Amino acid sequence: MKKNSFFKEHIRNNSVKYILCIILLLAGTCVGCSRHSTLSADNAQSLVTYFSESAVDGAAATFTEVFKNCLISNLKYTVAYFVLSMTAYSAWCCVAVPAVKGFAAGFTSAFLIANYAAHGVAYVLLAILPSCLLILPMHFFAAVVCINFAADRRKRRDIGARAAMGIVPALAIIFAVMAVCSLYDALISPFIFKNLF
Repeated sequence: MKKNSFFKEHIRNNSVKYILCIILLLAGTCVGCSRHSTLSADNAQSLVTYFSESAVDGAAATFTEVFKNCLISNLKYTVAYFVLSMTAYSAWCCVAVPAVKGFAAGFTSAFLIANYAAHGVAYVLLAILPSCLLILPMHFFAAVVCINFAADRRKRRDIGARAAMGIVPALAIIFAVMAVCSLYDALISPFIFKNLF
């Protein structure tokens, strides 16, 4: 009960930040989808060729390779959150990270649906959407935590290097949860991919 109360209060106190993250996510997704429609015929064909070649490599990839790539990707995001949390002004850029994730998901989804019809729709619904639903809440949470941390440091006028490291334990936990969420990408998504393409 206490944990539920904590999260409810946390969301209530930071509702504006979470709403901003969601709005930017949706905006990024829309831009990603529309960006695909503006590709020239040559660029679109190049993407199809690249995807076909990548599909061969992807089909041969092992769980370890896929999971390693997911961990590296999550680590890059975690480091970005850490760097952005250094000042109260740059910390607000953290809310743009979901927009980047949304752009990638929107562009990829539009590409798959446009070029692979029903198979593309199936992959979006079975692989991309569940993966996003698992990982995006952690990005929202990381952005809010970083903004609050930076604002608290500014309020206390604590700008030392040691104080800046105070965000590390929270980001380490967030990274660990992201790693668990990435198991879906490493275990389920490749299986779906191999059976659809």
